[in-house]
Formats: sequence, structure tokens, C-alpha cells
Amino acid sequence: MEYVEPIRNRADVVSVAEYLGRWNPVYYLLFEFGIHTGLRVSDLRRLTFGDIIEEFKSGARRWRKEIWILEQKTRKKGKARTITNRKRIIRIKGTELEYVIKSQLSPISQWDLSEPLFPSRRLGENGETRALGRIRIWEILRMAAEACGIEERVGTHTMRKTFGYHFYRKTRDIAVLQKIFGHSTPEITLRYIGITQDDHAAAYQTVTYRTKKAFPVRAKDTGVFQKPLLTSQKQA
Repeated sequence: MEYVEPIRNRADVVSVAEYLGRWNPVYYLLFEFGIHTGLRVSDLRRLTFGDIIEEFKSGARRWRKEIWILEQKTRKKGKARTITNRKRIIRIKGTELEYVIKSQLSPISQWDLSEPLFPSRRLGENGETRALGRIRIWEILRMAAEACGIEERVGTHTMRKTFGYHFYRKTRDIAVLQKIFGHSTPEITLRYIGITQDDHAAAYQTVTYRTKKAFPVRAKDTGVFQKPLLTSQKQA
């Protein structure tokens, strides 16, 4: 399996989103979902309009506040494959993703709730609408990255890794991110999202407790440190 990376530069993330928005609204929405939820491509492909739109018996509809999804992960041990499921709730209300959904999918009444959220132009064998294929998603992301001049190796896991990378850079909360991704150790999570030694070194620069004026100053005459005078002391 080819190793792929997150898109580390925020400006590059925006460039890819804008490029996809000009190309195809489905591709754009897929990318926005990927970088805002951290879901695997396999789970993104299983989303339907019914996962984000709630319909009442009266026929009235509204946008869901949360997405409830049963994440699936295939584990391989020798020749045997097992699928493990994990419930996950993704908050939409009040997030940037909510704005993206409403701007792209309004009016809410036009969608078939049983159809895939990210449909392919190619129909299934029986003429049904099917979701974008994994290979097609890989092609879309690679072409977008190349068009935007992105140097990182991009693939289907890039959206998930981009979410994780920027979540960690902003919060430094590896415990929460580990739980979101379902990893067994923090080290696996850090390695997965591509945190480098430079990122660790930069973390020390974010720790600050006081302004520069609160630090001791060096006395010119004695060559030793002394505390700054308080305002009341200066007036005295």
C-alpha cells in the first residue's frame, strides 16, 4: 500500500477545496466531509442523504444536527479477514461543515434520502445510482493535488489524515484524536497523521505564561538580574 500524507498547509487545503468546487460539486462536498469528519473513504461512500436529512411522517424535513454512523474496519490476519464495527456520532450543527452542506444541497426537498450522498455518474447494473468508487476518488484527489501544486503524496487516506493533522496542531489533544480514529496507542496516531520532529519542536514555542514585561531585566550597572519595578514603586 502506498504511503500518503496529510495536506499540512491550510492554504493548500483551501486551494484543493476551491478547485474541486469549480470542477464538480459532488467532489467538493466529498472533500469537505473528509477533512471535517476524519471518516475513512469506505465510510464516506456508505453515507446517504438520509444520514444528513431527517424526514417526519408529515413529510416535513430538516437537517440533522448529528450523523450517526457505524464505522467499519477490515482487519487482516494471515488470510483471514474480519470486519469490526464501531459506533460514532459526528456533530454537524454549528460547524463549518453545516454551512457547506446547506450551501451545496439546498433546497432540502429535492433529494432522495435512500441515494448515496456522493453519487457516481455511472449507474449500477440495474440502473441504480451508486456511490463514487474508491479508485475514482483516488484519481480525483491526485488530479486536484497536482493542479494545485501540492508536493505531499496524496491518496484516499489524505482527507482523514488532514483532519487529524490539523486537529492535533490546533488542540494538541492526542488522546481525543486517538479515540476518534480508534487507534490502540498515541504513537500510532501521531505516526498516522504525519507529525514530524519539527512539529514536536514547534510545540514548545506555543507554551507561554506571561508578557515580556513580566520577565526579569538585567541591571546595567551591576550585571545581575532584577525584577521590574511596579507602577506604585516607580511613582515613589
